[in-house]
Amino acid sequence: MTARTEARRPAPALLAEWDEAYTHIKEELTDLLTRLNASADLTGYLLGLRGYLRSPYLLTVWTPGRAARRALACDLTLHGLGMKLFDDLLDLDTDQDRYELGYCLMLWQTATRRLARRAPDAVRMLEVLEDGFARVGPGQVRAKHEPARDLDRWWADADRYSGSFQGCYGRLAAVAGGVPEAADHAHAFAHGFGMVTMVADDLQDYRLKGERDGNLGHLLLTGAAGPRELTARLETARDRAATAAASGSPAYDLAPVIDQYTRDVVERMLPQYAAG
Repeated sequence: MTARTEARRPAPALLAEWDEAYTHIKEELTDLLTRLNASADLTGYLLGLRGYLRSPYLLTVWTPGRAARRALACDLTLHGLGMKLFDDLLDLDTDQDRYELGYCLMLWQTATRRLARRAPDAVRMLEVLEDGFARVGPGQVRAKHEPARDLDRWWADADRYSGSFQGCYGRLAAVAGGVPEAADHAHAFAHGFGMVTMVADDLQDYRLKGERDGNLGHLLLTGAAGPRELTARLETARDRAATAAASGSPAYDLAPVIDQYTRDVVERMLPQYAAG
């Protein structure tokens, strides 16, 4: 990573608003799960998914108004948590009751209704979801059926699944947030940032869940993927995200956030795998 990435810090106003949105999302999620009679175990599990609860806020910075960004981030979070439960249901790699993982349907439906009510053009918003998941779905199926054996394949699968998944939410945030002119910028930012976070997630899954088949950490330790090449790809994704995040008059500069996440992967996580 360059010296440029080490010197910059997110603006205090961004961090304060981000924390405020995070608190709001936790409160809204707890209230919704209580009304749906979800178990305490499931509620605790979802509230513990800090990355899922925090990252959607970043997609809203093109939407004017602090309150509007906070509410939009909450709706995006509910939809993303539905996807998380669906993925858990496919993998069955958590301790959660598999029937309760079916709450993904209720989270999706609630989020979609709220987003449609918020969007100036609800039909366009639904088209964004349909188009996005027409790409995400096949990418997810392919990754599940045919685990990656090298970095090229892993990156391609991640691009079709995580990158496209996050990119869809970026475009969705702009359309539902009433700023369709920022949709391409939000999509490109979310796609690039999503690739960075996907690398981090897979490396964590190797350590915490014991994933091996198709896992990036396993590919690194077995020599099927190289840290240097992966770092180059991460920096390309970071640069794409930062360029997009600076376009279209966002409320805050997201480049320091992008840099911090990427630096954490490159400087803290990757060396563990390079050392075996």
